[in-house]
Amino acid sequence: MTTDNKHIVMWSIARSRSTVITRAFEQLPDCIVYDEPLSGVYWQTNRHSYYEQDVLAHFLSDYSNAEFDFNAIIAKLTGALPPGRAFSFQKHMSYHCLGAPNRDWLKQVNLKHHFFITRHPKAVMLSKLKCKPESLPNPETLGYEHHYTLFQEIQDRLGDLPPVINTDRLVAKPETYLRFLCERFEIEFSGQMLAWDAQPQTTQLRWTPGTPWSRYYDNVLNSTGFVANTSEQALPAELIPVMEECLPFYEAMMRHAIEL
Repeated sequence: MTTDNKHIVMWSIARSRSTVITRAFEQLPDCIVYDEPLSGVYWQTNRHSYYEQDVLAHFLSDYSNAEFDFNAIIAKLTGALPPGRAFSFQKHMSYHCLGAPNRDWLKQVNLKHHFFITRHPKAVMLSKLKCKPESLPNPETLGYEHHYTLFQEIQDRLGDLPPVINTDRLVAKPETYLRFLCERFEIEFSGQMLAWDAQPQTTQLRWTPGTPWSRYYDNVLNSTGFVANTSEQALPAELIPVMEECLPFYEAMMRHAIEL
């Protein structure tokens, strides 16, 4: 059963610019942000070799007990909003959802309020290497297949295509794409979504300085708006087969990507 509360759900893969989009929506005073709320549940039971176990233990130690309570999290994601908030903006990794105990909660959120973002595997891998050069990404940790699987599931449940946005297009024309999303979800667009203060005193983002893996958020926390990365870098030769394995899923989603 769908709730009357408005919850906007963005599905992403890591290093696809999901955090800067979340930062934009965070500027709206009537928005509450839920930043990767299923990550604690996911990492508690899915321990990839990509992350060293001591690092992962440190990562999980930053969570409260409530962040491992799947039912309590789902109640928050689908239930009543805090006073003064008109909607939630939820940033999710698709593989967090597919690794959760169940996905029944998806039908409790208006399926028209879901959307997907994507980015080319080469750019994603280069970004991952910049943040974590000691570990090479692989198809499992990149999550393109999970992302496409969830896209198909939402499409089947909705009976229509959920919006797909290539984030290279979005950062090139942020106002155009943010206005599209606001209109789609019946939210009033604000110019505040295009510019913000660097190093904010308060933020609803998950990995702020002092928390494990805050380096993944450094660029966004130091940013004042959307910035397109125009530098061209070569992908290490050993990662080309990884990119080629991910490309079919990326290209399948790109066939539905909106171009404005």
